[in-house]
Amino acid sequence: LRSLWLVGEDVGPFAWRPLILLSAAMLGYGFLMNFAGFVPALAALILCASLAGSEFKAREVAILTMVLIAGSWALFIYALELPFRLFWWEF
Repeated sequence: LRSLWLVGEDVGPFAWRPLILLSAAMLGYGFLMNFAGFVPALAALILCASLAGSEFKAREVAILTMVLIAGSWALFIYALELPFRLFWWEF
């Protein structure tokens, strides 16, 4: 209750861009998993989530995307043997 009367720094503006982009990334991932497959959905998730930050470097995002897709494939598809389609053309 004391904090209501104390004078301090003002709170900055609300960060709408990260909220919207991260929400869109999650929704897009869920949608793309059914129609495009694991790899395109994960690539779109990483790209959209990296756009939510204050700085975007295409080379770093490309490397991060490749490493995360390889690691996710190794964990979910190879190690855990989950039945995800990698791409839309697989049956």
